[in-house]
Amino acid sequence: MKNFQKIKSFFVQKLAEAGYDGIIGVARFKSVYNDLMPIQRVKLEDICGEEFRSLMESGFIICIGIAFPEYAIDSINVRLADGTIDKNKWNS
Repeated sequence: MKNFQKIKSFFVQKLAEAGYDGIIGVARFKSVYNDLMPIQRVKLEDICGEEFRSLMESGFIICIGIAFPEYAIDSINVRLADGTIDKNKWNS
C-alpha cells in the first residue's frame, strides 16, 4: 500500500494542477473487469496478455475517476471531416 499512497499523491497533485476533481482507489481486478462493456473487456484482455488469467484469479487494479467539466464531456465524440475523433478538441 505504500506504493499506492505515492501514486495517489501524484494523481491528486496532477488533478489540482489541471483544476479537476477526481478519486482514486484499488479494487479487485475481476470485479472491475465484470463491470466493463464488452469492447472494454476485449481491450483489457489484450493489454494484460498472458497475465490476464492470473489477474482474474487474484489481481487488483487501480481505478481512477476524473470529474471532467461539461465542455470536455461534450467534446468526447466530436469527429473530424474524415470521421476520426477530434482528440485535440477533447483535450483543449
